[in-house]
Amino acid sequence: MKKILWIIFLGSFSCSGPDSKAIKSQAVETPDAVIPGEKGKCDGNRMPPANYQQETAYVSIAEPNASDLAAQKAVTRLRDKICQGYRCGVIEAKISLWHTARAATQVCAMAVIEAKDVSQFLEQPRAELEKSFEKGAAEIVKVVNAKSKKSSAKIAVGSVTDLGIEGSERSAWLVDKILASLGSAGADTVELPPNWSGLKTPKSVDGVVRGRVTKLHGQESMLEVTWRVQMKNSTRVFKGVEFPELVGPVTDLSTAMTEIDDVGDLSIRFSNKRSGGGMCSGDESDLIIESKTAIHTRIVNLFGDGSEGLLIHAGKKLKPNTAKQVAKVQVLRTTETPVERVVLFGAKREEDFGRFAKTPVPCRLPANIAKDLSSNRGYPEASKNYRTSTSYRILGKDTCGKSAEKQSVDLSSIPKCWE
Repeated sequence: MKKILWIIFLGSFSCSGPDSKAIKSQAVETPDAVIPGEKGKCDGNRMPPANYQQETAYVSIAEPNASDLAAQKAVTRLRDKICQGYRCGVIEAKISLWHTARAATQVCAMAVIEAKDVSQFLEQPRAELEKSFEKGAAEIVKVVNAKSKKSSAKIAVGSVTDLGIEGSERSAWLVDKILASLGSAGADTVELPPNWSGLKTPKSVDGVVRGRVTKLHGQESMLEVTWRVQMKNSTRVFKGVEFPELVGPVTDLSTAMTEIDDVGDLSIRFSNKRSGGGMCSGDESDLIIESKTAIHTRIVNLFGDGSEGLLIHAGKKLKPNTAKQVAKVQVLRTTETPVERVVLFGAKREEDFGRFAKTPVPCRLPANIAKDLSSNRGYPEASKNYRTSTSYRILGKDTCGKSAEKQSVDLSSIPKCWE
């Protein structure tokens, strides 16, 4: 009988009122109907016209120059939301102040920008990104064709690690782009076999492309995606492509995590992920491991922000170069941060696991131990050369068709690893 393991995870603004006034002449049409807010409040249902984006700001009426301050804050917030540090002066010139209101205790201001101006602003960086992807894909295809001695190599695209965690709306977006570029460059793009462990290139594939997205140091509005291509008996990392974050889906920074060290010839992989590497609440998948070396194994499941975790597997010595299914999993979200990480670490001898040598399985990790493991600390010394991980984000309604609501799961029946 297969072992079942439950993987754990743990607007509109209205700036209206009786004292409302326009502070600048706009090429913005006033809506046909305005529903004022309650008397003395800086709220209500005033909306910007169709096809405009807006941002609002509130300032205490006691502040000097409160109206000017609210207006500047609204403009700044709208500018920064759109440009995220990339050519912000260009977008600020397109922003208008559309409405202000003064109430008993505060002043509010609404800044607006026409949607077509935002689209035009994004045209150049998007075009540059497309060209960079086309160039990078052509280089990948050339190398894989040469390695496989084929004119149209079979290339598969795996997950994209986005800010330390596999899978996100941005990961899926990047996978779509690189797949299209690889196809245009002449590659025969194929799917990865579901039972692949991730260790060796599948027999049916000539190259496996996986991505990694990081923020550029000192340029937080800029990202870099690098492509790592695994081929028969070799791996190559291609030059990264830089692009402004605003041109694609934005990943929630609360889900960014420290990457777990990947050392030694071993692998762990979920067999059934969504495009880019994310998963939806309720998804089921096999957890597959493999090692080139005969080692004893442990697997820990770290969820949310890494302060909670379980030891979920303790295995006898693995047969080298043989993929092994160790669990069937179902995705649940039980924490505020929709992130899941599963770490595989090994040792030559069972006793070398130290405190992880004799524990019940599964068992609950103390919060401080889970946090250390999430930060690449606290692993047995014997495992320093045998460690790898896989991860995913629980995706939202746009991808899954349903929201990933936090669920209450009682773990008290699971024994503690140590008293």
